Amino acid sequence: MTLATKILCLVFNRHVSELFADLDLGQSATQQAVVHAFLKNYPKAIMALDNALRVTPNPPLYILLGKTQMKAKQWTDAIESFTQALHALVSYYSLCVCCTYQKA
Repeated sequence: MTLATKILCLVFNRHVSELFADLDLGQSATQQAVVHAFLKNYPKAIMALDNALRVTPNPPLYILLGKTQMKAKQWTDAIESFTQALHALVSYYSLCVCCTYQKA
């Protein structure tokens, strides 16, 4: 890809991101976050994921948040999100094991 093409892509992505910055994309918070991350509008993507995690904290959302924070170069926040994902996974599997033993 030539330098001119790269510059054009950057300008286009920035323009599209600005066009859709104030729109509610009419989708779930996770879908909004994915779209904003694709458009490199990381603050909006992170905000959408934070909102989704307040409603339904689960490991995949924490992982997606961590990946988005890495793209935004928010390293400390990304580590915290991945740690939260691990804690959520441990809690989930502990609950499954307890339920399994109670049924037996």
